[in-house]
This record gives sequence, structure tokens and C-alpha cells, in this order.
Amino acid sequence: MDTIDKYLISNYLLIIDEFNDRYKEVKDKISLKQIADTEFSEADLVVRLGYPFKNMANFNMQGSVHDIVVKEKDFIIEVKYLRNFKSGIKKNFSANKTIWADAFQKDYDWLCKEIKDGHKGKRAFVLSWFNAVDRFSEIMQLGEGKGGFPNLNEKRIRLLPFINYDPDTLKTKDIFYMYKKAYENLSIQIPGYDENVVNCIFVGKKEGKFHMAILVKKRGSPKLLVSLLFRPHNLKFNYLSDLFYFTFSTNSHKPHNRAIYKQWLQFSRF
Repeated sequence: MDTIDKYLISNYLLIIDEFNDRYKEVKDKISLKQIADTEFSEADLVVRLGYPFKNMANFNMQGSVHDIVVKEKDFIIEVKYLRNFKSGIKKNFSANKTIWADAFQKDYDWLCKEIKDGHKGKRAFVLSWFNAVDRFSEIMQLGEGKGGFPNLNEKRIRLLPFINYDPDTLKTKDIFYMYKKAYENLSIQIPGYDENVVNCIFVGKKEGKFHMAILVKKRGSPKLLVSLLFRPHNLKFNYLSDLFYFTFSTNSHKPHNRAIYKQWLQFSRF
């Protein structure tokens, strides 16, 4: 049975590799932040994520309520691209954070409802952002109260299992990515339910240019699924899209693709 994460996780690695290669000469985060805030949009990401579905995908710019809808497979994907926005005070500087309720809570609540309604493996919520700021709290509203470094909202952090914080300060300025948790299947418990959880996979490296996180409810054993999907001797199977089959079957000798191939091998350790 087709599951949505099978397509998205594969595509993640290709998208991240694309940006790492494209912006490899951008050495400082100030320049990368300028690119993130002015040269890239959520629509750009939606098109990339929808590529494996080809003509089956409908996008929100085509009148759909959701960002990506693949009717033939009963897939629905909500996408959020996180960046800073210009403030009214400093017109040439983007510093305003993405509002939590709009950027995360609304789509997360939708995903939980879809999981509880039985759409396991068919719905996904995707977060993506350039690694252009020191802390995730600089682009996402994770605090409560006023000030430059407000107190941390711990309920929000619990919904982002790839982020941790300093318990002694409980300030947004003291949060950090747990890169050792990257590529792992992380669980977020849905209140009021025993078995139903949201699975979160964070993809990114400290030195990388782009980060992504997929929130989804997988069917069956997550470790078994990831193992079957990413073991190199299974790359010939047709359930991988033609894009991935072509990339790894015919171009694996290229340095650009060997980097991605190593990432696929990393998944096979599950």
C-alpha cells in the first residue's frame, strides 16, 4: 500500500541536496537569510514536493483548499515555508517571526484530526526553512510574553521533538537543534489517544543550507518501512518514482548524487 511518507522522505533528500549544492558558495548566514527572505517562496517548495506525483497532483494555486492533493492516492499535504518578514519599522530588514497559530498549530490540528479519522499514511504536514539563523525561535514564534527573548512556551517545544532547550533559563534564546535526532522517527503523542501518534522526521545538518521536517502518521512499522525504502538493493523497485530510479540507477557515479546516496544508506541502518 502506498504511503505518503515514502514519497516525501525520498524527495526531501533531493531537495536538500539541491540547495546545498546551489548555495555552497554562500558562507555567511546574513547572505543566506537574504536569499531565504526574498528569493524563495512557499510556492517554490510546493512544486518541488509535488514533483514525484507528476500530473496526478493538484496545487493550491489551482483552486484546491490544500497545498498538494493527489486524488488518485488519497494524499493531502500541507506545506509551510518559514522565513522572516519585513517589519514596519525597518523596511529594509526582515525580522518579524512566523506566527505560531498560522504557521504550525492550524495545520497540526488538521493533521491530528485526519489521523484520528483513520487517514493514516495519507496525510502529511511539511515544514521547511533555510538554515540562515542561529535559533529556530528567530523564525518561529516559540515564546510567550514580550521582549526580545521571551519565556519559552514548553507546549510548543513538545510538538517539535528535534528541538531542545536550557531548562535553567527557559528562554527562547537558549534553544538548539538536536542534530543527532535527524533522520530518526520521532513520536509526538496525541492527547487523549493511546496508540495514535504523529511521526516526525527532521532532515538537516548543522552545516547544511536547508532544513525540513515531515509530520505524518505512518502505517505499520516505521523502522521496517524506512529500511525497505532506503536499502540500495531495493532502489530498482517501481514504487519509487521514476525520478529516484533514474537518479540512483543511472547517475550514481556523479559526485553530486553520491552525497545523496550516502544519506539513503544512513536510513538503511534502522
